[in-house]
Amino acid sequence: MLLKDLKTVDKRLSSLEKVSKTKNKEDLKELDILKKVRNLLEEGKILNEQNFTKEEEKSIYQYQLLTTKQRLYLLNGKDKEISQETIKEFKKDNKQFLIMDLVTEFEAAGFSKEERIELGFPEKTKLDALIKKMYEILGLITFFTTGPDETRAWTVESGAKAPQAAGVIHSDFESHFIKADVINWKDLIDAGGISQAREKGLIRTEGKEYIVMDGDVIEIKHDA
Repeated sequence: MLLKDLKTVDKRLSSLEKVSKTKNKEDLKELDILKKVRNLLEEGKILNEQNFTKEEEKSIYQYQLLTTKQRLYLLNGKDKEISQETIKEFKKDNKQFLIMDLVTEFEAAGFSKEERIELGFPEKTKLDALIKKMYEILGLITFFTTGPDETRAWTVESGAKAPQAAGVIHSDFESHFIKADVINWKDLIDAGGISQAREKGLIRTEGKEYIVMDGDVIEIKHDA
């Protein structure tokens, strides 16, 4: 990844060094930032772990460099097989990690919860934990829509408001958004269904400023 980023940066630097003779302030500023980035990469530094100013971050972002991405380290093995020294090292540097026995995951793939228990595999799959962790790192949440025929999960950025979530389902729903009926998925299941949840007053009506929460079940009201 470092080598790929170096190639990207060197290519852009080559272009900027040619046009920098024009003394364009923005080009010169970008040139200085990329020289700093190249020096860090040549030293084997991961850009995601470095401190940049907001202006530098904005300039670097446009190149989508691999080492600027969020990182999750997957430690292959059972919990007891990973040394405490290794875990302490990751925690000391605030590096996000997940312990996952890939052999067990492959062997247990496709089995139901009951079958996993019966066959002596862990009750919960670490793959679910991996997906959840990646959503967390990427700043994403899941909300649901449900009806007589199907329940469907949708992904949206954390902090998104109800109209934005509606736009994920259909662009017209965002521009013609009126309101949303909302309930947490667990409350819905505990109630026994939409009708029962309404009778118990568990479904609330939210407007355009409502921030969607992970696990919300939403019914969008619109005039599209």
